[in-house]
Amino acid sequence: MILAFVLLFTASGLQASKAASCLSQQQIREAIDKKQIKHLAAIKAAVRKVVRGDVVRADVCNGNSGLVYELTILSRTGTVTRAIVDARTGSVLSKGF
Repeated sequence: MILAFVLLFTASGLQASKAASCLSQQQIREAIDKKQIKHLAAIKAAVRKVVRGDVVRADVCNGNSGLVYELTILSRTGTVTRAIVDARTGSVLSKGF
């Protein structure tokens, strides 16, 4: 019981800290309008060359060297992959899970 509470508390804490470092939808739109980051469609096209599957979640967050797209990709076989993409250039920085 205590372990379940600790896991739930830790997971909710990670989500809260991630949410604090990620942009809101309004902030994303503003960054796209100012050409600070690429639109999600361009990012998906770049990632499709490296990882097969459908993007099921996309967040724009502060990375070590600027804004990044954090993508969750689901393949047709059910494999889940996480890709980190430079939001300005569209370069895939890392992939895996």
